[in-house]
This record gives sequence, C-alpha cells and structure tokens, in this order.
Amino acid sequence: MKRDLIVCAALAVSATACASSDSTVTGSLSESRVESVWRSDVEADLDGGVSTVESTGDERDEIQEAFEWLMIGRVQCGRRPRDCVVDDLAVPGSAVHTSLTVVIDERVRYGIYASGEGSHRYRITEVIEVDDDRAEVRSCHTDDVVLKIGGSGDRPSAVYDESLVSHWSTWKLQRDENGWRWTDEIVDSRAYGEDVCSW
Repeated sequence: MKRDLIVCAALAVSATACASSDSTVTGSLSESRVESVWRSDVEADLDGGVSTVESTGDERDEIQEAFEWLMIGRVQCGRRPRDCVVDDLAVPGSAVHTSLTVVIDERVRYGIYASGEGSHRYRITEVIEVDDDRAEVRSCHTDDVVLKIGGSGDRPSAVYDESLVSHWSTWKLQRDENGWRWTDEIVDSRAYGEDVCSW
C-alpha cells in the first residue's frame, strides 16, 4: 500500500508547501518546524519527537518512515550541533557515522549552524529491501539552507555558506535493536548552483 507523505516546513515565517505524486515522497526539512501529514490525517510533529504514524505492515513503509525521521534528526543536528548524537542517526563505525561526526565536530568547533533561511528538500523515489535488516533508499536532495558562523553578545553572526547544492543519492540503512540507521550514502550525481531534482 503506497502512502502519500507530504513533509512541509516553515523556514522563516511562512510554511513551504510540498507536493508529491503517487510514486514518490517529497519532503522539505526546516530549521523551525516540520509536520508530516498523511492522507489518513495522522500527523507527526518534529518537536514532539514521537511518530504517530500507524504501521501498515509493509516493510517498505517502515523503512521510508525511518528514513524520514533520520532526515528530521539530521536537520536538528544542523540547527543545534552541540546537541547532536550521531549514534542516533548512523551505525557507529559506518561511513555515514564517520563523515557526519567530522561535520558536526567542525560545526561545534567553529560555531557554524544552520539558520532559518533556505530549505532542504528531498524526494524518495525508491525503497529497496535488501534483506530483513538492510535496505536502500534512493532519493534526490536540494539544499540551500544558509549556514551561519559565530555571533555572541552584541556581535552578529555572519553568513558562512549560502550556496545551492543538489544531488541524487542511494542511502544504505541497517536495522538493529536501536531501529533503522544509516550506514552509507553513495552520491550518484551532484550539482552546485543548480537543482537536479526537477521539482
């Protein structure tokens, strides 16, 4: 059973509307709030931290939902790097765990954080069950979230990065006693300054 998920995000003051077709899941991740709205009117809220989406029994739906929550967790890490627990997102020792740890450590060290400007949108086009505890998710991502640096007391923060980057990826996930987490991301194609996702 296919579910049509719309993840909409409020980036500054207004909400960004997202749309999806029957064959893809489209999401937009924000720095202020994320709402997941299912056609069955079941909702999950980013700040609540608990998904109220009922399982349909389809393993691919469970994998898709897990991927969406991992993306929300990744957004939270960008917004508040000091509070980021990489182990919640990626299997320790995996390629994603290693690379994400480096990114988060750098952001904490230099005071870099994701601002409320811009957006990170993604579209899931395929979910593949490799076996009972391994899966792959094919997705396209467009990210123009403005990263800022510094800013304390009466000193304002400065723009660190406001570039647009988009890419097609195959994410590998593994399930253990802690649920589904990322192990690897294979970037199939990447573009700077343009959107390859064809929204």
